Amino acid sequence: MKKKGMAAVLIVGLLCCLLAVETFAANMNFSDVPENAWYRKDVEKACRLGLINGKSDKIFAPNDNMSYAEAVKLAACMNQLKIDGKVTLKNGDPWYSTYVDYAFMTGIIWQEYDWNKPTTRADYMEIFSRALPEEDFFMANDVPMGSIPDVPISHPQAGAIYKLYRAGIVQGVDSAYHCAPDSFIKRAEVSAILSRMMDETERKSFSVLEKELSDDPDIAEAAAAAINRFSADAVLPGGLEISWMYMDSEDQYAIFDADKDGEEEFMIKILNAPVSDQIEIVYDYEDGNFKPILVAFPHAMYFKDGSVITFWSHATGLEGEGFWPLTFYQYDQTRKEYVRAGSAVQWEKAMRETDYNGVAFPDEADKDKDGIVYMIYRGEDDEWDGRYVDQAEYDAWVDSFAFEEENWVDVPWQEIRQPKG
Repeated sequence: MKKKGMAAVLIVGLLCCLLAVETFAANMNFSDVPENAWYRKDVEKACRLGLINGKSDKIFAPNDNMSYAEAVKLAACMNQLKIDGKVTLKNGDPWYSTYVDYAFMTGIIWQEYDWNKPTTRADYMEIFSRALPEEDFFMANDVPMGSIPDVPISHPQAGAIYKLYRAGIVQGVDSAYHCAPDSFIKRAEVSAILSRMMDETERKSFSVLEKELSDDPDIAEAAAAAINRFSADAVLPGGLEISWMYMDSEDQYAIFDADKDGEEEFMIKILNAPVSDQIEIVYDYEDGNFKPILVAFPHAMYFKDGSVITFWSHATGLEGEGFWPLTFYQYDQTRKEYVRAGSAVQWEKAMRETDYNGVAFPDEADKDKDGIVYMIYRGEDDEWDGRYVDQAEYDAWVDSFAFEEENWVDVPWQEIRQPKG
């Protein structure tokens, strides 16, 4: 209650810092803000609290674009009010110069803009993402990097946009959470954003993860919790710790029926680590818990019958350029886990004429004389019978698993935001 009361006191101070226009509507009576407009409540509140003005007593102009100068003025006033408890900034020459200077000095902006031109939604969000202290942007929603359809992680303002989504200050322009980052921001939208910036009770709750990835709220909620823990502590379900992170996150997750048992699994792929910690895990979800049913090096290939090909983390040094050691898995419906079906390693004579134990290349096994043989480790125990086989026998073994390209399935991987630790 104290925090909310203080916010209310601070908001009143923004009466000193309106939008460069003229009339504050204490009793809002704008003819261009219909009773049923989605933004009416936000306009009423923003005007009542002095966050924004009408163009006149009767006109609010909800569809007018906001300029960069106006956006920076609002951001500067909010920041000064929050830090100093009052707004002392005044218009300069040109009128926005004092607000621009203040914004540069406090780190709200890092670059010059074309001040009189309308600001895009992306730029507005970037400016406002630095208008308040970091603690005011607490995470309220699960919005993993890459989950906003039109804001990939490569977008220059991605960090700011995801920050405001996660804080519940913005939630997109439609039910799919599109941001429309290159469109101009309108006064009606600004009213809503101002209200949520200064009053935490107005912020929106939603989960892009649950909405986009699964119709099952239980696994979606559990997956969101697992991703949040990983993002905060670099710990995976079951307590597996990832020891070190690079600066640019590439880690991914999915909710997908990988084993084709009719139930969705939680899948996670850790690429943002040294090779020793890179890992891909498929978890069964049962009775509120995640159980790993496949643990492999990343970039596994999944198939329509639930089978999987995984690739080793390191080559042996015997294989040719076009081959990488691999392992086949098949899902056992009775045991409810993946079972190893076999592995294969290639030896190309042109790479090494002897192996690391000094054993010569087995020319007698190379029936087609192409200088290539294979070692097949068969069955769940992954045992090699000591026999080298040529290309024809290897191909026949692979074909027995129905791993044709047309049977591949695409897993709907999505990016995980950068862990804090």
